[in-house]
Amino acid sequence: MEQGIRIAALAGLGGMFGWGVGDFFAKKTIDEIGDVTSLVLAHMFGTAFLLFVVGYAAMTGRPPVIPTDPADWGGVFFFGVLQAIVYLLVYRGFGKGQLALLNPIFASFSGLTALLSIVFLARSLPAMRCLHSLPSLAACCCSMQIRRRCLSADLALFAFPAFPRSH
Repeated sequence: MEQGIRIAALAGLGGMFGWGVGDFFAKKTIDEIGDVTSLVLAHMFGTAFLLFVVGYAAMTGRPPVIPTDPADWGGVFFFGVLQAIVYLLVYRGFGKGQLALLNPIFASFSGLTALLSIVFLARSLPAMRCLHSLPSLAACCCSMQIRRRCLSADLALFAFPAFPRSH
């Protein structure tokens, strides 16, 4: 059991690092070529990679399972449009604001999704899993408060040349 916890912790840290680096480069790209162009290019590269993986799986004898029910395709389309709207709004936020302030808000998206699925879809959440998720949500809130207090106190703790401070 201890090995599984270690692997889960390392995977979580790797995911956080990867997501942060990805958001950093998204911000730099948005500053250079714009939010909509960055979003389109990111989705084109993601789609190309997905097609490569699906093609490889099909060539190795594991063809993908493609839904045949129109309701499934409707759900895919509906949630795809919602996801595109969310990413467009996030990329617009990255273009207008500072990444250090916006990234914790975007990182709490999964917590909001879990809360909505519990409330509206009647999903169950075991007490221990709830206790495990509270520190990460608290860290997001605390990082936003620290950032706000440092800016209000005119501290240069988070000032980097790539992201000049704006008052």
